[in-house]
Formats: sequence, C-alpha cells, structure tokens
Amino acid sequence: MSHAAADRSQTVTEAITARRASLLLGATGVLLTLACALAARRMPFTPAFPDAGVSVDFVQMLGPGWERPTVLYLGFVSATFALYAVALAIVWRAPRVSRLALCGFPLLAALALVPMYPPTAMDMFHYQAMGRIFWVFGQNPLLTPQGLYPYPIGISWSELASPYGPLWSLLVAPVVLLPGEHLVAGLYAFKLTALASLIGCTALVWVLVRRRRPGAEAFAVVLLAWNPFVLMRVMADGHNDLWMMLFVLL
Repeated sequence: MSHAAADRSQTVTEAITARRASLLLGATGVLLTLACALAARRMPFTPAFPDAGVSVDFVQMLGPGWERPTVLYLGFVSATFALYAVALAIVWRAPRVSRLALCGFPLLAALALVPMYPPTAMDMFHYQAMGRIFWVFGQNPLLTPQGLYPYPIGISWSELASPYGPLWSLLVAPVVLLPGEHLVAGLYAFKLTALASLIGCTALVWVLVRRRRPGAEAFAVVLLAWNPFVLMRVMADGHNDLWMMLFVLL
C-alpha cells in the first residue's frame, strides 16, 4: 500500500472513530441534561420563593424527613458523576469529537438548572438583596447591613454588609434593575449571568489549552463544563465563583 493510500485509510478510520465518539458523547449529554431537568422539576423556585418566608435547603424541599431526600440527592450526584466520567473517557480516547456535542450539551444541562431552587447554598439571595441596597435604595452595600432594607424572605447574615468587592456590585446592575420588583425573574436573571460566566470560562479554557497543549482542548472543556459539581454550584446554586475565575483566566 502506498503512503497516500495509507494516509487516506487512516483519515477514514479517524473520521469514523470521531463520529462514533460524538454519538456516544451526545447520548451521554442527553442523559446528563435529563437528570438536571428532573432535578430542577423536583425543586422549582416556586412556590418555595417567596412563599416559604425563609430560605430552605434541599432536605426541606424534598421532605418530609431526611432519609428520602438524602437518597434522592445522593442518587442524583452519583448518576451525574458517572455520566461525567463516561464523557471524560470518550474525549480522552477520541479528542476529535463534534464541537456541537462537546459544547451544546453542557449548555443544555446548564439551562435545565435555571428554574431550580438553590439546593445547597443560599448566596444568590444575598446577591439580590445586596444588589438592591446599591441600585434600588442608593446605599453602599460594602458598609450597609442587608437587614436594614426589606427583602421578601429571611436570610442568614442579614446583619452583615456585602463580603464582595465593588466590581460585583457593578456587574449585577442589569439583573437588579431590569426585573424591577419581580424578584423571581431577577433570580432567574442571576442564573443567566452565572451561565455567562460558565460560557466565558469554557471558551477561555479552550483557547488557553489549545495554545499550550494542542489536542487536549476537548478534554479540558469536558473537565470544566460537564462537571456536575461546577454545574450545580454555578447554575443550580447561582454562585458567582466563575466570575472571579473569568478574570483570572483573562
């Protein structure tokens, strides 16, 4: 066999491998998105906010008791991390997978978590309350305790001022001002800003890894964007951690 024929044969083999890997990754992504959607449906924002009057945790949301909620939560964690491991194995063996599958399914999983009540952290309620202190009430959130101004539910640490720097108070302006008094819509908006930070970090990880270690960028994207811990902390809980990391990566 000539070198040209051997090269063509290898190219065809690689294309077939990439196609199969893309299909497997897509199937994994469908299952991950479905798991996130079911979790969000089980723990929706309403009627827990603001009807509960205080912030509640996943045990209360999934109650009564603690045994069944804990089993459900651990089952979700186990299932999503198993899918995460499968996705990592796929791109490790076949890094030339479809970019649509690689980036599209974590985006769908993230969107599925937008309507989910924060299961393990209530920081997003603080973000909203502190943002309103500056943009609605005109006071300095770095000096003004959250509890001095009205918020529809009781939240912890209301006697403290914002622990975040001034840049965060500026970044949240659109998601505080545009929804007005529609606070549930405002919380959804905070989730979408978290999604923006996830997309930004994923794009920067792709660029940085492609420059420094070509061929490993798909694995790096799965390592970050498909990670159930990242998805839950950033999208389900609405944390602002990736906004910090976005500037670090820049």
